Amino acid sequence: MGAPRGGARGALELYRSGDFDKLGPYEPRLAAFAVPALVIWGAGDPFSSSKMAERYRDVLSDARVELVPDAGHFVREDAPEVVNPITVAFLGRVCAAR
Repeated sequence: MGAPRGGARGALELYRSGDFDKLGPYEPRLAAFAVPALVIWGAGDPFSSSKMAERYRDVLSDARVELVPDAGHFVREDAPEVVNPITVAFLGRVCAAR
């Protein structure tokens, strides 16, 4: 699994500084967005449990959640060979439905 580099390290520090329990009251607003969402999560993320991905599936009305087994927090860097086809297929379906 990849280690944070450059800008990714800064993003991780910002992410870690947040109190995500305070976001609970905003979940109904997320549910109001009736748009397709793709959540790609590294199953080996040492910073944020895959339970967060499941939470997105529960909150977002049209969410597809993909857990990538051999990826950590930086799933796109860890497993682009898995993430890229998932992303392209999702975007293709969304664009075709419009």
